[in-house]
Amino acid sequence: MKAINRLFEYFEFKHIKPTRFEKDYGLSNGYLGVQLKREADIGSSILETIIKNCSDLDIIWLITGSGNMLMDGYEVDSTNNHEEIELSDDEPSSDCTHCKKKEQIIAKLQKELKLQKEWATIWLQEPIKR
Repeated sequence: MKAINRLFEYFEFKHIKPTRFEKDYGLSNGYLGVQLKREADIGSSILETIIKNCSDLDIIWLITGSGNMLMDGYEVDSTNNHEEIELSDDEPSSDCTHCKKKEQIIAKLQKELKLQKEWATIWLQEPIKR
């Protein structure tokens, strides 16, 4: 299985439409579908786009197929939805469960961002070994 196949596996898992990904991140319309059909390689600029925008995707898994789809520290959640919190104008109490949930989500997102930055730094600085 090639990296393009694994990328589509990730998209399916995360319920991401490839055409939406292309449009959102400035890729040519249909580029990923053509790459999949041809079982072609993913270019370095596309890999950079993926690294920057798929913070939970383990890039080693994407390229080699080794390990897990998601980076360490990420839970496998097939629903792919953060718990939505309904906020009200009421003054929260000091033990507000909504506040605690919000703090947990913020901490999780900060951890994801830190991991993404670390992986991107490592990935972009290391030469490709063949």
